[in-house]
Order: sequence, then C-alpha cells, then structure tokens
Amino acid sequence: MKFQNWQMQKIIESFWLFINLCLTDEAVKGMWRVVLCKFCLVSDSICEKIDFSDESIDCLQLVIDNFFITWVDFVGCDGVTNYIHMLGSAQCLFSLENGETCPIMPIKGGSTATVP
Repeated sequence: MKFQNWQMQKIIESFWLFINLCLTDEAVKGMWRVVLCKFCLVSDSICEKIDFSDESIDCLQLVIDNFFITWVDFVGCDGVTNYIHMLGSAQCLFSLENGETCPIMPIKGGSTATVP
C-alpha cells in the first residue's frame, strides 16, 4: 500500500490510540511506546532536511540504528519487514553519502510512503 505523508502521519498518530485502547499489559504498552517514539524520531529526522552534511548523515544513522536495535529486541528478526531492513542496513546513510536522496525520504509535494 502507498500513502501520502499526511496519511502516514495520521496512521502513526492513531497508533498511539491503538496502544492505549487495545493492549492491556503495561510492559508491552511501554515497549510499543518506546518503539513508536524512536520511529517518530527517525521519521522526523529524515523529513527535517533535504541537504545533509556529513555530520548530520552520521547523526541520522545513529538515530536509525537506535530504532532498529530497539525494534529487533522487541519483535525479533521475524518482525523485520523490507522497510525496517532498509533502515537497519544503512541504505539511507549510503545514499546520502553518495549525494542521492534517502530512499525513504519524502519528496516535497505529493510524496508517498509504502507500508509493507
């Protein structure tokens, strides 16, 4: 499925409600909140800039790595979708260092995101 960025933002906002309404185990709720916070940080960091310096590329990759490690610790390797794998494999870092656009970076205007 493909969604416009504004639609993805609405989905993520709704996910907070899902966590609160549908999960009963407080530990699981807490972990989902941590994962979602880290995902939002990745998303915000990627959308923040179009021109990345070498230092900001390294910082972005640290944010992505932090999310990826947390995700795998929480859901295991079976929870690593293509999108999550692309984040964890440093594809954004490689693309940005080579002067290309990050493969998951939204493009100004009618950008879309693919949800596995």
